[in-house]
Amino acid sequence: MNNFISLLDKKIKVDVKLLLSNLDKQLCKISVGKIDVHLFNNTDILINNKINKLKDIAFLSTSSNTFLLIKPYASDNLTIIKETIQKKFSTMSLSNEKNVCKIYFPQVSKEDRQKTIKTVKKVGENFKVQARNLRRNYHTSLKKYIKSENVSSNFKTNTSNFIEKQIISATSKIDNILKNKENNIINI
Repeated sequence: MNNFISLLDKKIKVDVKLLLSNLDKQLCKISVGKIDVHLFNNTDILINNKINKLKDIAFLSTSSNTFLLIKPYASDNLTIIKETIQKKFSTMSLSNEKNVCKIYFPQVSKEDRQKTIKTVKKVGENFKVQARNLRRNYHTSLKKYIKSENVSSNFKTNTSNFIEKQIISATSKIDNILKNKENNIINI
């Protein structure tokens, strides 16, 4: 019995960590109305038939919410970087100055921020549904285990309560992540 709970605990931790990681990745893709270096760091840049992450081939810095400076480690990559960014982030204006690319992000209206918050809430609700699906799967595993083993009703109750606490904790973490993202959007 303890072995089942131990395995279940490990499985829940891994699944919740993956769920939260995927939520973070999804939210990073949503523009909050200001330059977010993380949005650009993992942009794929094709150079000499090899895909590189922007952070690996250029220095990125920001001095304001609407301006990003990209300085390639190799100046001959500047044109490729600029073209890739223009394709991926078409709403931003770019300019070249010597060996540097500057990206200007347009100011976001209140309406646009409200739309973005709705998008964040939709993404968050999808992840809460995934958390509830995990709970259902864990309860299904518990039922199968109970059928195959001779266990007490206390074991069933305690394990079910354990599953509930873990999912409530995961949902709470999702809510906190969403609240932080929404505050980030509001406080531009």
